[in-house]
Amino acid sequence: MRCTKFFLLFLLFPSFVPLYAQSKQFGARVDMGVIESGEISEASGIAASRRNPGVLWTHNDSGKKSAYVYAFDTHGRHLGRYLLAGAQNRDWEDMAVGPGPDDEQYLYLGNIGDNSSRYDKKYIYRVREPLVSVGQAPVDSVLYGVERLVYQYADGNRNAETLMLDPVTRD
Repeated sequence: MRCTKFFLLFLLFPSFVPLYAQSKQFGARVDMGVIESGEISEASGIAASRRNPGVLWTHNDSGKKSAYVYAFDTHGRHLGRYLLAGAQNRDWEDMAVGPGPDDEQYLYLGNIGDNSSRYDKKYIYRVREPLVSVGQAPVDSVLYGVERLVYQYADGNRNAETLMLDPVTRD
């Protein structure tokens, strides 16, 4: 997501004006709230739901090693935690939301961090995005049907910090 914003910035402002000058084009930061869940100690990724208006998703980095994703509204109100059944959090760095192999929306979790470049295989977990309502009481749920997509870099072990999904090509 960070790379996408950076790329879009260049698309919107194709001149050679320095980035610090371009930032003056934007308004002041607007604080919408604080995330209520005390379980989120190092939010490493965030994604806006495509299935549930007003819902955002996040997860912890490798510190807690739990395979949970957390739903909250745009004001930080905790809506639930969802365990990805069968998934492991070695070093989750980012997430995305988008279409899967069918016409449904999916959560994608990138177990792609490898600061020491010691893991041959990297994983992306994919699971159908659950229904969440911004008015619901916080839930504690398990998401089943988690798929593990495995890949390796052709030129050796690498660390990655960003996961992106093209909603048109599904790449």
